[in-house]
Amino acid sequence: KLSKRDEIGMSVEFTPSEFRRNYIIGTDAGGEPEYAAGVARTLEAELEYARRLLRGKRGGPELSLEAALLAERRTFADMPWRDRSELGGRIAADLELLRRLQIEAGAEYSRGFHAGAQEPVSGPTGVTMMTLDRDFQQLELEGELGFKLAKRRRLVLSYDWRTRSYLATPEDGVYGGRRDHRDRFGAELRLGVGRLVELRLGGALQVQTTVRPGRGDTGDEADYRRTVAFVQVDLPR
Repeated sequence: KLSKRDEIGMSVEFTPSEFRRNYIIGTDAGGEPEYAAGVARTLEAELEYARRLLRGKRGGPELSLEAALLAERRTFADMPWRDRSELGGRIAADLELLRRLQIEAGAEYSRGFHAGAQEPVSGPTGVTMMTLDRDFQQLELEGELGFKLAKRRRLVLSYDWRTRSYLATPEDGVYGGRRDHRDRFGAELRLGVGRLVELRLGGALQVQTTVRPGRGDTGDEADYRRTVAFVQVDLPR
């Protein structure tokens, strides 16, 4: 805490192993495309500043604004061409009404960088090794509604919309003009357990669609759906 209205905080998150998708890695003995599990290791860091504009006195609305700097590093075992770094920022607002309804909304922009290592690419003539421009810029909008069900019980519904535009030139036959669009729908139940523990139970559905003007759909990197379930234990003080 910097003052009664201002806070600054930092968080670091490390995911040691996460299956993302199956990716092409070359060809088998018969010359057919060969795939392997893409297992990623991710390190994320965030530096955030928050200021309370309305303090919610006498049951009135409470409003806070946040700004954050974001950084991420993701690496794939045996797939160096997919290693990437991201830098970005986020702004968000948090509004609480009547102590029962909480509304959060935010926007995030980031830029992705890749090393540009050679990688296997499936094309009309088979699988060849190429150096591709995987760099991108990304915009994400998010919203969240929280409903107080009872004392220390809250239901949270969320929706995120994300679009990723690749920066390769239109002449690039793989990433030229490519755009990825993702929708994420989430639900979470927050329960107070005892005096110091908060238990969070939730899940989410992600749906991604991809537009590839320079390439078309070759089947080696399809649209996908991802279902996530989680349990989280918080110890606030």
